[in-house]
Amino acid sequence: MLFPLFAQVTQAGVSRRNVLRSLMAAGIIGSLVGRDAEAQTASRTVTFDHGVTSGDPLADRIILWTRATSAQGGDFYVTWELASDANITQIVASGVALSLASRDNTVKVDVTGLRPGSTYYYRFSFGSTLSTVGRTKTLPEGAVSNVKFAVFSCATLQKGYFNVYAEAAKRDDLDAVLHLGDYIYEYGPGGYVTPALAAGVVKEVRAAELQPQKEIITLADYRTRHANYRSDRNLQALAAKAPWIVVWDDHESANDTYRAGADNHTEGKEGTWTDRRDAALRAYFEWMPVREPLFAAGSGETVPRLYRAFDYGNLLRLVMLDTRMTSRDKQITSPTQFIGLYQTATADGRFPADVNADGTQRQLLGTTQEVWLGDRLKTSQQTWQVIGQQILYQWQPAPDLANTKLLTDAQKAQINGLIDQIFGAGAAQQFAAVAALGGPNPETSDSWVGYPSARARFARTLLQAKNPVILAGDTHNAWAADLRLPTATGVLPIGVEVGTPGVTSPGYEEIFVGVPPLAVAGIIQESGARNQANDQLVYADTSQRGYMLVDITHERVAIEWTYVNTVFSPTYTASMQKRLEVKPGQKKFSTTV
Repeated sequence: MLFPLFAQVTQAGVSRRNVLRSLMAAGIIGSLVGRDAEAQTASRTVTFDHGVTSGDPLADRIILWTRATSAQGGDFYVTWELASDANITQIVASGVALSLASRDNTVKVDVTGLRPGSTYYYRFSFGSTLSTVGRTKTLPEGAVSNVKFAVFSCATLQKGYFNVYAEAAKRDDLDAVLHLGDYIYEYGPGGYVTPALAAGVVKEVRAAELQPQKEIITLADYRTRHANYRSDRNLQALAAKAPWIVVWDDHESANDTYRAGADNHTEGKEGTWTDRRDAALRAYFEWMPVREPLFAAGSGETVPRLYRAFDYGNLLRLVMLDTRMTSRDKQITSPTQFIGLYQTATADGRFPADVNADGTQRQLLGTTQEVWLGDRLKTSQQTWQVIGQQILYQWQPAPDLANTKLLTDAQKAQINGLIDQIFGAGAAQQFAAVAALGGPNPETSDSWVGYPSARARFARTLLQAKNPVILAGDTHNAWAADLRLPTATGVLPIGVEVGTPGVTSPGYEEIFVGVPPLAVAGIIQESGARNQANDQLVYADTSQRGYMLVDITHERVAIEWTYVNTVFSPTYTASMQKRLEVKPGQKKFSTTV
């Protein structure tokens, strides 16, 4: 069974011995049959080296997670406690849960019977050994005035220190942490090469810490990499501070994942894609604070259903999507084929060239998820619809290097040379041709823009939504855009989208080495401004690592971008550098700070 049952929950008032008996009767912990609880405690040493976290909050329940490891190996139980105070004296629920070797000794408990909108504290223990204390919070019901999310994406351990996590962990006002994917990376040391790394401008400052010291492929590899990341103290601090709501992107398995494979997977040499994918997903569900996977009824899906929704009273509905694993068809990489998608658009909004080799239309969400999303948005009565997903929706035109005055001729030549280096000889000329046609940036081919039919359907769904705000990760850079839908009779506002920068993963500053970052961001904004029918980029930062704070009230959604000054040293400073607001009914940003 790919995703076995996770540790069963026991509530306060049930004895450990009776719990063990019931679990043994269910056949869940056969290795513990006949062993007395106290005898196990006396003969076993247990540690909680990977901290604690919580996730997938609902109004009456929450997932608690830890990893309990023992020098003696095998299966054993640990105690968990949930309290209303940080000292864990006012206990509201407790019980025992299993640390199973078959699940890499991760422990996951779904605690039920809790109060809506309540803050709780929790810990795990084995004998006198205590884990750290975590803080969590259930979803509120009814009238809700304010919710705050910290939003993250793209953390490559070897590329830098998790200072961004450390900075966010200083906050005491978070209702949840949203991670939009690329929580881990599959590469080994030196496997993620940028022009800056190749030129020696930067170094992989934590390459020696990476485990295993190779690209990960097997279940053991993925488990080891998750444990490696969870050993980071800054990540542990944020993990314990608030409940996490997560989705995966591609690097949780392999770069540029799609339904039937990945760019960074060599079939045969690295085993089968399905074996690698299933190993990656099994480790993900073991190590992340999410409920065990579901499959959409009658869908024929082979990938667990991670898309789901969370209601914060009457204030907002948070919808988390999967644009990678469930249904994505292979992305287009040729710039000429990419622009050809949009040149074939018909008047009724169809894209005949956006098809697979067998003539079927290319999918991103897939029909089942699209229908589910439409139902979630159309039935919501909340003020805001917040959509958390991996990739950019916004149309970013190909940078018009030929006509910009923000760069010198030498800098333009340098960028064109780097484009040829990264994408192959002649790519710069293809990019220029796309820019001359006003086409989208070929670098965004694996985003929504690379799937125009799916994007058009998504746009029509968003038009029916009440005040949509899209959150995106993946690019390692910060973005904000007013989204627009060109029609035969004019341009319709759709909503807004914001992109969170990477935690450590490099942005354009490691691609366009030596080119002023403000000029790079300026060219992208300048190119977009030429076509008022397309989405309008109102903010870009392409060179700093950080996170977004999404602060939501009925009167506005405020987005704040906080950046750290370095990820190459554990000593850093941080500052909030940009704030934007959108008000209900406007579907565009109204305030720039």
